[in-house]
Amino acid sequence: MKPVLFAMPHDAPLANAILATAAFDGGDVTREAFPDGEWRQRVDTPVEGRNVIVIGGAVDDAGTARLFDLCCGLTASGAASLTLVMPYFAYSTMDRASSPGEVVTARTRALPLSSVLRPPGGLRILLAEPHTDAIPYHFAPHARTGVVDVSPVIERLCTRVGGERFMLASTDAGRVKTVQRLAERLGVDAAIAHKQRLGPARTRVVALLGDVRSRHVVLYDDMVRTGASLLGAARACLDAGAASVSAVVTHAVLPGDALDRLRTSGLIDRLAATDTHPAASRLADAFLLVESVAACVARLLTDGHPLESAVDAAPRTDASVEPIARA
Repeated sequence: MKPVLFAMPHDAPLANAILATAAFDGGDVTREAFPDGEWRQRVDTPVEGRNVIVIGGAVDDAGTARLFDLCCGLTASGAASLTLVMPYFAYSTMDRASSPGEVVTARTRALPLSSVLRPPGGLRILLAEPHTDAIPYHFAPHARTGVVDVSPVIERLCTRVGGERFMLASTDAGRVKTVQRLAERLGVDAAIAHKQRLGPARTRVVALLGDVRSRHVVLYDDMVRTGASLLGAARACLDAGAASVSAVVTHAVLPGDALDRLRTSGLIDRLAATDTHPAASRLADAFLLVESVAACVARLLTDGHPLESAVDAAPRTDASVEPIARA
């Protein structure tokens, strides 16, 4: 029997793209909102004894709660195993306490999301490019966590917006290794912008390492929210003599008028992103180029050794990633 794939409404386009490339059955859920904000969810596709996949990013608190409810309902309905694919995890910035008393929201959201989910065949949680390596370890110890490799899509986007000859640049010194590895795979030079964070939505570039004179620069970052980091890095590159600047990001969150600010800034020629965040596909236009990670997710879910589906299978605590079994 094929695995059955469910999706949260905001990730339905990504889920449909995965279903178009992988041999999974689609699962149906009836949802209804009550006047006071409570939600009713009913799993309409039988899942007893089946391996279940859920595509659901934690895009905000309300969505995360409904994702948790759905996963609990699938487990209670007899799912043999559960693989939760989270294309975006909204709590990545607060992955650690930088001052006394700060709440580590990445942990306080990840732990309950995974702690009560114990299907007999195991729980697996897959994240697409988490902000830091620590994020997967905030989930419950019995959950097998892993990362979806979206680098093939990122490489294609860099080439598409960069053209024949470009230079890759980071918006933050904290991502030096990531950008250097990407530059090596692409066979291009790399530059690093060092930023200083002045507040939740304010940053300032204080140094630029690398000769960008007369070069087309492609900035790469894992996420864009307000766009402050991209704009600061783009301005620094242009001030240093760069001919032009484009940008590539994995998670295009872009709340409010963030995309308009980037588009009208005159600093960035084009922005490219994956569809890990639902805003990307919704906002895609001539300025914002979007490519799906569906093939990357489908490949990870179908290749390699199967996840145990026996009732007495012992959950592991390592960070290995194994695809879902076919019952």
